[in-house]
Amino acid sequence: YTRAAVSGGAERRGVTGCGGCRPLKRTPTSGRSSLEVHSWQGCVGCRRRRRAMEQYDYDMAGEYYEDGMEIENFDSDPFEKPLPAAEQQLYCAMKSVMPDLLKRTKRELAPMLNELSLFTRAATFGDTNDLYYHAPSSRIGANYSPGANGVLEVKAAGDKRSGGRAAPQLLQYPDASAPRTMIDVGNGAAVLDATHLTESQRRHVADAIVRYYYYIEHGIREDDTIAPPKEEWFERVLALVPPDPPGRVTREYFDELILSSLEEMRTDYFYSVKKSIVDYTLANPTERERLGLEALEEMLPVAGAVRQSHGELPLVWRANVEAAREDIAWTLQTLSPNVLELSALWDAYEGKPLADVDSSAFVSRLPFEAEKFRTFQTEACERVKGSLWTTWVPKSAEVFRRQPPVCINGDTEAYYRSVASLQSIQLRGLVEHNLAAYVAFFDSHDPPDTHLVCDPQAERLNWSVPPAFIIRLREGPNGTYAFSPSFREVEDVVRGCLDQFVLAVNGIPRVGAAASNPSRRGQHIPGVQLDEDSVAAARTRVLSIMERNTAGPKSLAALFEPFLDLLVMDIPAYLRKFLQQTHALEYYAAVIEEFKDKAAAIKATALDEVRTGAYTVDCTELKQVLVHTAMEVAEQLLNQVRNTAQESNTRVCEAYTYMNTEIIKQPDTGDAVLQLKKYIAKSAAEQETLSSEINANKAREEFLECYYFDLPDGDFSLAMRAYEWPKKMINSMKEATAAANAEHRAFEDALKKRRTTFQEKTLVGYSKEIDGFDEIGDVDERESMATKVTDLSDNLTAALTESEDINVQERLFGWPPTKFAQIATYTNQLEVYRKLWTITQSFFKNIHAWLNGPFSHLDPDEIEESVTDSFRNVYKLTKTFSGAAGGPELPGPLAVAKATLEKLESFKEYLPLIIAVCNPGLRDRHWAAMSDVIGIMGWELKKDDHTSLQRLIEKGVHEHTPMLAETSDFASREWSFEKTLDKMIVDWEGVDFKLKPWKETGTFILDGGPVDDAQALLDDHIVKTQAMRASPFAKPFAERITPWESKLVRLQDIMDQWLKCQSKWLYLEPIFGSDEIMKQIPVEGAAFKSMDATWRRIMNEVKLQPEIIGAADLHNLLEDLTASNQELDVVEKGLNDFLDTKKLAFPRFFFLSNDELLEILSEAKDPLKVQPFMKKCFEAVREVEFTDRVTMKSIVSVEGEIIPLCKEIDPAETGAVEKWMLEFEDVMKESMLKVTGDSITQYAQISREQWILNWPGQVVIAGSQVYWTREVTECIVTGGAKGLAEYGKKSNMQLTNIVNMVRGELSKLERATMSALVTIDVHARDVVLQMSTDGVSDPRDFKWLSQLRYFWEDDTVRVRMINAEAQYGFEYLGNSSRLVITPLTDRCYRTLMGAIHLNLGGAPAGPAGTGKTETTKDLSK
Repeated sequence: YTRAAVSGGAERRGVTGCGGCRPLKRTPTSGRSSLEVHSWQGCVGCRRRRRAMEQYDYDMAGEYYEDGMEIENFDSDPFEKPLPAAEQQLYCAMKSVMPDLLKRTKRELAPMLNELSLFTRAATFGDTNDLYYHAPSSRIGANYSPGANGVLEVKAAGDKRSGGRAAPQLLQYPDASAPRTMIDVGNGAAVLDATHLTESQRRHVADAIVRYYYYIEHGIREDDTIAPPKEEWFERVLALVPPDPPGRVTREYFDELILSSLEEMRTDYFYSVKKSIVDYTLANPTERERLGLEALEEMLPVAGAVRQSHGELPLVWRANVEAAREDIAWTLQTLSPNVLELSALWDAYEGKPLADVDSSAFVSRLPFEAEKFRTFQTEACERVKGSLWTTWVPKSAEVFRRQPPVCINGDTEAYYRSVASLQSIQLRGLVEHNLAAYVAFFDSHDPPDTHLVCDPQAERLNWSVPPAFIIRLREGPNGTYAFSPSFREVEDVVRGCLDQFVLAVNGIPRVGAAASNPSRRGQHIPGVQLDEDSVAAARTRVLSIMERNTAGPKSLAALFEPFLDLLVMDIPAYLRKFLQQTHALEYYAAVIEEFKDKAAAIKATALDEVRTGAYTVDCTELKQVLVHTAMEVAEQLLNQVRNTAQESNTRVCEAYTYMNTEIIKQPDTGDAVLQLKKYIAKSAAEQETLSSEINANKAREEFLECYYFDLPDGDFSLAMRAYEWPKKMINSMKEATAAANAEHRAFEDALKKRRTTFQEKTLVGYSKEIDGFDEIGDVDERESMATKVTDLSDNLTAALTESEDINVQERLFGWPPTKFAQIATYTNQLEVYRKLWTITQSFFKNIHAWLNGPFSHLDPDEIEESVTDSFRNVYKLTKTFSGAAGGPELPGPLAVAKATLEKLESFKEYLPLIIAVCNPGLRDRHWAAMSDVIGIMGWELKKDDHTSLQRLIEKGVHEHTPMLAETSDFASREWSFEKTLDKMIVDWEGVDFKLKPWKETGTFILDGGPVDDAQALLDDHIVKTQAMRASPFAKPFAERITPWESKLVRLQDIMDQWLKCQSKWLYLEPIFGSDEIMKQIPVEGAAFKSMDATWRRIMNEVKLQPEIIGAADLHNLLEDLTASNQELDVVEKGLNDFLDTKKLAFPRFFFLSNDELLEILSEAKDPLKVQPFMKKCFEAVREVEFTDRVTMKSIVSVEGEIIPLCKEIDPAETGAVEKWMLEFEDVMKESMLKVTGDSITQYAQISREQWILNWPGQVVIAGSQVYWTREVTECIVTGGAKGLAEYGKKSNMQLTNIVNMVRGELSKLERATMSALVTIDVHARDVVLQMSTDGVSDPRDFKWLSQLRYFWEDDTVRVRMINAEAQYGFEYLGNSSRLVITPLTDRCYRTLMGAIHLNLGGAPAGPAGTGKTETTKDLSK
């Protein structure tokens, strides 16, 4: 079965061939494979192998022809016949054509090879150890000799109706009419010059080229004719590819790129082999002629020909190649002994550890602290670096000093550049060697997937490779754990060490740099840079391993998470809260055991040091903190029990001590005795309570003993004292009871004796003394009598107190209180005498002082009041003593009263004079006028310190009292105005502006409190000042009142303008503090900035002079404030115009106040800060959910319902807030439309109950109404009233199902949906049943048309009622409730729907509280 190859493989198998075979042309038959007939010339071996060839070349039955000569069809498949028969049949078929074939064979052909043999498959490379090895000469031609078995022929299926054969078909080739000067088939053999070709020749060449490439692409079968590429080729290529994607390339794209590259390798391999096969086949002229490719003969390579160096190059390349050859010959530095010596010198440094990761010193110190690792690697790196600088560099220079180099062409610079390249390669090799070692060290710590989770208690722990680093698990911030150092810090150390040794060999000076070119002194040998692929790959690999190694420590730390609450535990607060509640000792025991169990669990969670791969985690610190906290809580709870017992024992001892002290006290009063007896009786119950507390303390002590709690000696002594008190108190109580009873009897006897003495001696003596006052009538005894009556009055008051005390004592002992009525009688009798003698004594004393003292010191009001009161009281006493009031006449006291009354009447005549001349408002002008009225020559009336009232009376001044009184009255009025004016000035003292800083503006505003007080004061003073200015009595003060009034009026204007300016400034300052607003209204912004500067200047001036009244004197303050207000009015108008523009752009902004709209506009760049205002623009939208890219993705209703948007909205794309709000409105409606359409589609696919739970409430009601309308219409059309009755039953069943669902487990939103749907469904059922009762049988019946009907048409919802129609707006309404629909509701709906249809408005009218507004709102839903 093996054919002879061109050379090599077939001959070695002992098979020879004459090469005289040529295939016949063939035509395929329909549905059959190709069949080829061969002839042989002179070769016995070929004839012997005919049988084998037949079995290979025959394929079913076929037709043969050559030059129009057909060969008849075989009757049957030759493979189904015995070999002799098949051979004979073939011989007969070829007998008639063989002579012609032999004559037309003009050149020797290579022998044919068996295509089915595995030993003859085309291969590009061979291996002598391979079973299928071929020599290079036989690899391409093994399967396809120049007389290849017709596989390159383009065949067409024969047409059975043609009655015979089908001619070969060529592809439709492109137009070759375009002019071409050079034609190349791409095989590198030759280029055809097409300038001398005719149009038809160029067409023929173009067709041949297209056919040539077609044979390459489609003429060779890959599966069974070409040996597949070897797997190790791909493995070697993959070994050169970095394991991780570089830079920002994603893993998915990286893997896809690798796969596509491997596929491209495979495609290129097969293409190259197939092209070689085609080229080899076309080396046969017969094949070229048979395939119609003679035109390519000049372009195909000639077998055995030797290419000339330049003859095959294009003319345009020749000069460049020659120039390059000459340049290389004169610049390439070769055969330098210095370089050999440099290479030998480098042997001592090759492989030195810039990064020491495998020495015994390094291994013995594992694991490292991060900083110690850095120090160790730095020392290793510096040692090698120092060796390079101190030894290698000088020795390298010494090589060239000792033996100067011979440079090609005398180019020293080029020579030393070559040396630098060599040394650069050496240094790069050193770095790459250390990179490999560094990466290999960390590769040994690459954790398997089974060990990414660390469980210290697992049977199989992490591998035995010693960890590289040690980190400590410590307490972190905010009750978390933290690693010290952190993983990032360790990774930084690892990265830093790698970068350090990469850069360590940089900066080494070049050998001969200064000698070759002195101007280039300081040039360095090129080293490895940090951004090179190998370094980046090593860094990425190491860091990825370190990153994977973090999983173990993190999982280990996660084991402590159940105990992390101990880190944030406020032990004092916990104990205080625990102590605030009363807990039994059993509960204390449970809590204590819980914390002790926690401490034990923490200790058992992990060892102090745990290997987790590259890291050893030291858990000691975290465990100690957690265990200490748990044990501290348990210890403090025990201590709390101990403190409770101690405090209780202390209270017991103190209570017993106090009790014992109280019962042994000696009472000194009857009240004390009674209180003692009560306390003794009460203390018995208190002792029972104390005994219970002692028992509780004993239980606490036993509890503490169970936990081996060491009680201090003081606590033990205290407890013993407390336990001994109950026995001691028994005897003390007996003794105290007996003593209290004895004292009780003694105090009863003392009280009886005290009562008798008070009644029989004290009160009787007071009565006799009062009776003696009736006989005294001498006014001269006024001093002594006043003293007596005063003393007796005090004694009666004391007697009353004594009687009350006796009554209290009597009540304490349970006696009826004694009545001492005579005390009140005596007091009433004494009162008239007391008044008489005290008034008489006081008046006689005062009148002497008034008449003889300086009149300027007299107080007329006080004198008038005293004289008037005394006269009134004495007059009443006269009536009493004369018997006119019904009592007996007393001549003595009556005489005293009359004498006093006469004295008072005589003095009252001088009261008008006293009032006139003692007026404090009198001024010099008034005294002069009074002196003129008196008219006494040589004497002037004036206020001094020696003129008395008696002197004025002697001068007869009292005779001019009326005129003096008139002058005094004028003085009083003027003095009143003067006092008022002075008081107003004083009132403003200390009244200052209070300034407070305003946010972060750097300026101040007026505090409201002082300003309000100042305004109230200012209003009052202006009114008073204006009233004073209009009075005739203000004339003397006109020069003071007028300026004062002007100042107050200016201050009032300043305050009005100031407060107005401040309110506007406060409103506008945050607005124009936003850069966004300033950009949109720059003119108004500039005006505000100008006004803002004025405001800040004014506030700074006021801060230096804070007096409010002084503000009226500030220069141009009123004018500046007025101008500022005018500027603010302009700014405010521009701002309002700007806001109106925004509102018109997005009308829902009219729902917001200006302040809210301004806040939105100022935060337009941050959509998250617009969230609080979404509900005011969209009633049912509480907020919008944003993605991480700050794009809107869904709506959240007030009830918490979430509606996904049909597309994400990116506010950053539109910029202006009103634009993306408009976009949100449109997308919201589109989303609701889409959700509604999807729900209506799903309604018919699943059960109604499940459908209700799948969709938002608003969509459920709309979709349900659509299907209700559709189904009711169908029932009316198909069944009339009976159909409606049946549908009524279906409606009742649906309501029953909803009720059953409500009784089950539903979420809050689902219940809200059910509630609204039940309201609508109940009305829908009632409508159906009513129409059934009314016999509705036509869908055009008014009873049906008058209902609110929903239709899904043209991919939207339409609502109809009678002849009115409205399109559903798809505004999101949330999961809101619905009103119960009544006949009146339907009437309102019909009217309002008609108005909507006509583009009119509607407003239901009726009494208040009947639901007009709610009905209108419900229709809008």
